[in-house]
Amino acid sequence: MLISLGVLTLGAGAILGTVNLITEEPIADARRQALATAINDVLPPFDSDPATDVVPGADGTTVYPAYRDGALVGVAVASYSDAAFSGRIEVLCGFDADGTLVDYRVTQTNETPGLGAKADGWFRTDGADVRGSRANLAVKADGGDIDAITGATITSRAFVDALNRARNSYNFFMTTAR
Repeated sequence: MLISLGVLTLGAGAILGTVNLITEEPIADARRQALATAINDVLPPFDSDPATDVVPGADGTTVYPAYRDGALVGVAVASYSDAAFSGRIEVLCGFDADGTLVDYRVTQTNETPGLGAKADGWFRTDGADVRGSRANLAVKADGGDIDAITGATITSRAFVDALNRARNSYNFFMTTAR
């Protein structure tokens, strides 16, 4: 019995290891392509490759500067907040060279479908549109101007926290790494 279970375990491990080796590179390629697409979506037009010009940002974020004809046109910041209802929410924020939030993409969330998972579109609607902002933000429940997602204030606060963390990294990049 022990030998049978050992052989079965080794066989299953070998199969899983082989599948991992086969799929590892295609998965990495898909992630790189998704990042490149998201960067393109949140920034003004650029002719550089921001995904290869990676700069560590403040507070565990990642900064992707974008250039056009050698001049900085914007910065994408991969940010996060661990304060969401279901754990971490990750956001890619795009800022133009003047610090205006151009757009964002929620890149990872485990929030409740129909509630917190609405963050990717909710913050582009009237009363909650964060695009065009040039300063840190807060939801109305915290004295700010942004309408929280109905029934998902915790997620809304976490989303705004991720945006503010991204803005802080943008400011850090503009003052130190540039």
